[in-house]
This record gives sequence, structure tokens and C-alpha cells, in this order.
Amino acid sequence: MKREDLIKIIGIVIVVLLLIVIIIVAYLFTPYPSACRKINKINTMTEYQTGTVILNNTQEWSEKYKGSVSILSINATIDYFAKELIPEYRTIDLNNVEAYYNSNKKIIEVYTGIDNLGDFKEVVERAKELKGDELVLERAEYVKGSSRIRAREVNSVLALQYKGNDKILFNVSIKFAPEDNCTSVLFNAKVDETAFDTTRQELVDPQVDPSKHTGRVIR
Repeated sequence: MKREDLIKIIGIVIVVLLLIVIIIVAYLFTPYPSACRKINKINTMTEYQTGTVILNNTQEWSEKYKGSVSILSINATIDYFAKELIPEYRTIDLNNVEAYYNSNKKIIEVYTGIDNLGDFKEVVERAKELKGDELVLERAEYVKGSSRIRAREVNSVLALQYKGNDKILFNVSIKFAPEDNCTSVLFNAKVDETAFDTTRQELVDPQVDPSKHTGRVIR
């Protein structure tokens, strides 16, 4: 083989390898694969992450839940929803919800389980009830008397307390078994809030010790 031909072949191989690397890197760092990796990591979490919210009022829920998703994973999923997704969704202009959803529907389903525009819009509207420039999560809890066993999950009402705000409520359905590339905790805003008026008005007791697993964020 001539030296010139060998150089051409080597050049072609290098170009092909570079293209493969670029494609792999582009795939790994696009939003959907990144979301799948993150949620899969949360679903298989085995160690407590400092700062993760610890849920309050869990006794009723734990008596009903017989699944295999760990408490660590459930808490981490709710923590991500409350600290990352709610602040992001709060910034969406209601006139642009449909455009946002259409551009991010696969990621939204990975993180929240929501697979339609209507349910997503309700979550955005609930998030926009919150006031203040910066959202600081102070408490997360299951509403007493709200947990119900379904076919492959337990449904509960989740109350999130942000500093300076009344609690906002979401329905959460926690699967009995985790799945790949999908959250184990499904969220929506379909809550009969009239049944929980008292819950929404209760403010966090500033004297509660966060080390006693009250649901406050541990920092």
C-alpha cells in the first residue's frame, strides 16, 4: 500500500471516530438522556443526600405502602420536584405553557409522570400561586387521611410549605416498583382543596426541631 493511500485511510478513520465521539457527547448531554440518567440515579439511591427534604406525617402512608421503592428515592424525587421543578415551572408565562410543554414533553414525563398538556398546565398554575423572589422550602408532608391504595401505587396529597407562603397541594402516586427512565413518584395538581383548607393555612412552627424528622429541610 502506498504511503499516500495509508495517510488517506488514517485520515478517514480519524474523521469517523471524531464524528462518533461528537454524536455520543451530543446524545449524552441533550436534555432527555440527561433527565433519564438523573431519574434512574434517584430511583436507585442507597444513601441519604445532605439537604434532601425529609417528609412529615408518613405513618399513615407507610402503613399502606408495600412497594419496593426506597424512602430515600421517594424523598429525593419529591425534593427535586419541590426545589428544582416548581421554581422553574413558576417562571413559565401562562400564555406560553403549550409551547413549553411541546418542547419539553418527554422530559416532563420523565420527571413528573405527566403525559398531557392539561395536567401540566394545572401544575404550572399551582406553582404560580407562590409569592416571593426566591422559593425556600421549609416543610413537606403527606396530608393526614389522604393516603389511598390503588392497583400498583399509593396515592396521597402532598403539602409543600415555602417560606412566606401558604402550603400548596399536589396529588402524588408512588409506584410499588421503579421503572427505567421514569419517575417512581407521579405528580399532578388534581386535589380537592376545599377538603384541606385548614392544611393550606397552617404555617410552619418556627420552634420545630428539624433534626426530629419533621419534614423541614436539613442543611
